[in-house]
Amino acid sequence: MSLARDKSGFMLLEMLVALSVVAVMGALMTSFLGQLGSINRLEAEIAAQTELDAAVAYLQRTLEGTRSARLLEAEPDTNPLFDGQPSSIRFAAVARRGLYSLALRDVHVFTATVNGHTSLEHTFGARRLANGKPVPHGPTIPILDRVSSVTFEYSDGSDWSNRWSSDGALPRLVKIRIEADVGNKTIRSEAVARIF
Repeated sequence: MSLARDKSGFMLLEMLVALSVVAVMGALMTSFLGQLGSINRLEAEIAAQTELDAAVAYLQRTLEGTRSARLLEAEPDTNPLFDGQPSSIRFAAVARRGLYSLALRDVHVFTATVNGHTSLEHTFGARRLANGKPVPHGPTIPILDRVSSVTFEYSDGSDWSNRWSSDGALPRLVKIRIEADVGNKTIRSEAVARIF
């Protein structure tokens, strides 16, 4: 007597093997998607850190170009060379004008709220007078968008302060610190500019 197999259906063992393969593939995909989310978060943090480092390096180079020149917008009978606040700075510096030339410019670095987000911006002003008044600064140029805080500290070589308004003197050191929130993590970059 021969046992004939019905070829129209699956055996229980075949069904169990197929379900096991599907379960293993599902577990692998879940693990892969979890790692993909971690990779995306890490990539966003690295991109944000790179942007912060570039902005801090730019500000450091600009501050190191500071010159002993009276701020044109200053009150009469005063001689401020540098106006340093906790989150904004005004100073005269040698800055790039076009691709191949440099010029002495009044620089104003400050934070502003744009579309509900804090951004770091700056303007450059020509150092000349028109009708006895300073020529208005050029357009506002963004340095970095979506920052959570920008902090400047100033030193004469001994103590640090969050303000500088000494008449006729420049700070010797300016500490720059920028922070941004990426996901649930705060990214920070800082540097110290030396003014000679």
